Amino acid sequence: MNSVIIAKFGGSTIGVDGISIPVIIQRINSISKNAKVVAVFSAPLTVVEGKRTSLTDVALELGKRAEGGKAFDLIILRKTYEKILELVSSEFQDECSVIIDDCLDKVRIELEKAMEKKEFSDEIRSKTLAYSGEILMSYVMDYILKSQG
Repeated sequence: MNSVIIAKFGGSTIGVDGISIPVIIQRINSISKNAKVVAVFSAPLTVVEGKRTSLTDVALELGKRAEGGKAFDLIILRKTYEKILELVSSEFQDECSVIIDDCLDKVRIELEKAMEKKEFSDEIRSKTLAYSGEILMSYVMDYILKSQG
């Protein structure tokens, strides 16, 4: 029976705009020589006002804005994933781009609900964080790993 290793890659490991993803791929390839690997990915980091910031924190701030009835913009989220999309081979870029659009559309819908209800909690908060972070990053990493064979 083969060993199974669960490898968690946090935002700091992924780096700003996915800068460390090539190192993660090397690590996964190395580990997978002797075991099956289940990789778990957190939301990546980005830079906001000159500071390294987790996309989770960006999404929480967007939720706070929406809850307060203020306009929100998904541009920071989109730019980060568009930068990471560059690591996806041309064969898979269109498919991956559709997934990014779909997930960010789900984030927008949840933030609109928060604005309408004047509440950013429970399911709205969970879906916003998941579709802007871990779920979306997992999809993108799937395409990056496919691109690498």
